[in-house]
Amino acid sequence: MSAKLSQASHEKLCTWLLALALLLLLTSLAASNIGLILFLFVIILRYPSAKVFFAPSRLGWIFVTVFLFHVISFFWTDQVHRYLPFLERNLSWVLFPLLLSENIKKRIDLDLFKKTIFFGLVFFALINEAFIIFDFVTTDVHEKTVRLFFSRYYQLGNAIRISDIHYPYLSLYNTIGLVFGLSILNRAKRSILATVGILILLFYNFQLGSRVFFVINFLFVFYTCVVIFLDGSKYLRMMLAGVLIAVFWFAKPILAHSYSRFVSRIEATFESRNAPSEFYRPDRWKMSADLIRENLFLGLGPADVENELQIKYLENNFKISVSEKYNTHNQYLDYLLRFGILGGILLISILGIILYNAYVNKNYEAMIIFLVFSIAMITENYLSVQRGIVPFCLLSILLNKQPPKANNN
Repeated sequence: MSAKLSQASHEKLCTWLLALALLLLLTSLAASNIGLILFLFVIILRYPSAKVFFAPSRLGWIFVTVFLFHVISFFWTDQVHRYLPFLERNLSWVLFPLLLSENIKKRIDLDLFKKTIFFGLVFFALINEAFIIFDFVTTDVHEKTVRLFFSRYYQLGNAIRISDIHYPYLSLYNTIGLVFGLSILNRAKRSILATVGILILLFYNFQLGSRVFFVINFLFVFYTCVVIFLDGSKYLRMMLAGVLIAVFWFAKPILAHSYSRFVSRIEATFESRNAPSEFYRPDRWKMSADLIRENLFLGLGPADVENELQIKYLENNFKISVSEKYNTHNQYLDYLLRFGILGGILLISILGIILYNAYVNKNYEAMIIFLVFSIAMITENYLSVQRGIVPFCLLSILLNKQPPKANNN
């Protein structure tokens, strides 16, 4: 009995450390790495044999291939001093298939992992809101109203924040948390705490005002309401309706502003212009496409893309894009630029395998999360920085499950 309890305690500890490593990315890359080191240390203490790490799934082996592709691309990289930092950021492609091999994955409590991520993100949102409230009441501003308090401009302009994470990345984390929160709600139908947490996280995501996640979150609101109203208790439905009305009433300025920004960007994308504008991503995508055509098979090399884009921006007088060192803001174009057509095919294949396996296994949580990744990658380079690479690699290995073999009988 004690051995079973010890095993259960070990699984909980491993799960908490893994979830903590992901959550710590919100505040510090170094702290996140410490979380992973502690996770590895606890695993080694329990399973000292190296064999436990050498049982990657099929997807894991594809991830190892991605990392080897990064290594091999050294031979067509000119900016060698940029290559090593880029390689370091992409260690997750080989690290997580080993850390979460099939042997270790069985020892992770997936339900506990989802709960920890969900409530950790809700807690993070509440801390940020507390700082905003403190800054609001201690700063002299004109027309202190509830609407001003909930203004995205006010948050960006004056409020103290506990993290400098870029909003599209934070929105991605929040959306993942929302999906996990809904799974908790399904398992505990009367969980008022989970419902309140979902609403807090949803409102915080709207407050960030990321264009892509504005659309995604409206879909999530609809999905959540359908699930709760069809499957929830009468009390839970009444509470959800009341809180939703209150939240959306106070969030009207944010929603109106986010909607107008989204529509204006869409309109600007398709309207005719005399010259390209650096303020619209499609114009930068066209320049990226020109570079891709010139380097279709091998790409520019992983470390040379930034320098070549800077030259292209200068040719088109994109001064802000140069000073801000804008990337392609499209992950698919970025991989084509770095690794050529094979890199692009590899990225699309990985997403395709994950989504296919999720569909076959009816794992709708994984399907939603990686559909969000697929959509969000159209406007952001999530796999160019650790705050995007780590959750992608970790969740891919953790949530992916090989479809059952067909019964030939």
